[in-house]
Amino acid sequence: MPTKDELELKVLETEIARNEAAARAATADAEQAELELRYLKARPEAGGVFTFVGPVTETAVHRLMDKLEIWSNAHPGDAITIAINSQGGAVMDGFALYDYIQTLKKRGHRVTTVGLGMVASMGGILLQAGDERVMSSRCWLLIHEVQGIVAGSFAEMEDDMKFNERLQNQSLDILCRNSTFSRKQIINRWKRKDWWLDANEALKGGFIDRIEED
Repeated sequence: MPTKDELELKVLETEIARNEAAARAATADAEQAELELRYLKARPEAGGVFTFVGPVTETAVHRLMDKLEIWSNAHPGDAITIAINSQGGAVMDGFALYDYIQTLKKRGHRVTTVGLGMVASMGGILLQAGDERVMSSRCWLLIHEVQGIVAGSFAEMEDDMKFNERLQNQSLDILCRNSTFSRKQIINRWKRKDWWLDANEALKGGFIDRIEED
């Protein structure tokens, strides 16, 4: 049977080993935190530049909103640029991001939205969210009617159509707000077809404020 001294020595050795392990873990955590900080500083977000690439989905929208919220809290009132390259997607998720950008503007951030390559459908709506709206010289803007799936009984389909019409009216409100086109003119252009505009046409129509030249 171990003596009292041997037991005390064993406890002491165990405590020393535990403290050394904790010290190593703390050092590793500090090194990891430093690496993450360097990585964050190297990313475009460190300068207030964010990207939205791909379809407008709930996941993509919430991911960008989380990044913007963290950055906004750390840099109150600083300018923000959001570069968009999107084929469009979920209407209500897009509206959520559009409204969130308005919240950022109310906090004092000047927001510039930049279209790259293609800003289609809801991507084009998001382009309208900025204080300044920009398109690269080879970017295309697509405007069309709200697209939705209608299924079920006749009454259910009728309800879906009414709701889709309300969503479409919200889109029209946004598109008409700063463009040179009236609601009727936009409706006539997108009726049962896609309406593609290059950067020069978008500028002429008031959908953007300037073109980012090469």
